[in-house]
Amino acid sequence: MKHPSPYALLLVCGTLLCACGDSKAKQEALDAEREALSNVDARSGTDPAPAADRRTKLEFKAQPGWQEETPSSNMRLAQFRLPAAEGDADSPEIAVFFMGGSVQDNLRRWVGQFELPEGGGDPLEENVRIQTRANMRMHTLDVTGKLLADSMGTPINEGGQRMLSTVIEATDGGFPNDGKYFVKLTGPEKTIEKWAASYYALLESL
Repeated sequence: MKHPSPYALLLVCGTLLCACGDSKAKQEALDAEREALSNVDARSGTDPAPAADRRTKLEFKAQPGWQEETPSSNMRLAQFRLPAAEGDADSPEIAVFFMGGSVQDNLRRWVGQFELPEGGGDPLEENVRIQTRANMRMHTLDVTGKLLADSMGTPINEGGQRMLSTVIEATDGGFPNDGKYFVKLTGPEKTIEKWAASYYALLESL
């Protein structure tokens, strides 16, 4: 089903503002305008399509021992649950996205979720592994420390956490709209170590 352009909605909202004399009607029009703007992709100025509609040629399949789940958001291409290691309470998830933004900006945003030891060098130089293939480049961040917040900014403040996160960019223009794949795994250090090899096996399978 094709949704109306958000810009068309903004035009309607502007008309409502002019036509409505009372404050309640104006507020309703402003609310509609904010809702229309929230559905505009900030980077491209277009309606964001569900992740499944943006799938290109990469398929992400569960590795042995993983539990495939229904993605909890239409922004996710795939989602997997990884059983906790003995002694850990949390069973982390791997989430796969297709989004925009530069490689460096996203890696730095992920590093910013952690409190790292003082006196270290640039974490993007010390903690990023780059794998290059004929048609793609993978940038994998591997960082351990105190997790300050999740990806939505919700405070966590829990030590002994580790993150494996990868940005996959096309080197042949094969991904639409200059988009990139994002693979992200965060959880207790012991559990992440248990599944690290299969995480890299997933990347190798692409």
